Amino acid sequence: MAGIDCCYKCAKELPDEGGFVTCQGCDECYHYGDCSISLSTYNGMGSKKKASWRCEKCREHKDTRKPREDSSSMDATLTPNEMLKVRSEIADVKSILVELRDQMKDIIKSQQFLSAQYAGID
Repeated sequence: MAGIDCCYKCAKELPDEGGFVTCQGCDECYHYGDCSISLSTYNGMGSKKKASWRCEKCREHKDTRKPREDSSSMDATLTPNEMLKVRSEIADVKSILVELRDQMKDIIKSQQFLSAQYAGID
């Protein structure tokens, strides 16, 4: 799933081009409907204003760096992109476990068959 960007607010995939805005304070991306600006308002802005657009969190902090969070919540918080990566890894592990379960069922069936064959030899 590498290279897929997601909206910071809704965690849904962003289109390849357009349809979203990037905060110049924290570099997070938002669909226009998920932030405080509409597409028409953004399109009406000058290039300097567009180049300095910041999300609500960054505007609240009046800081050009990423919004501050206390360290305890920051350790437990994943960005939408990180969450998608974790979900993808979980899905990969799940498919491996399903395959292993199926193989284990086959092994048990083979063992039962061989046990029955061995018991019949006596």
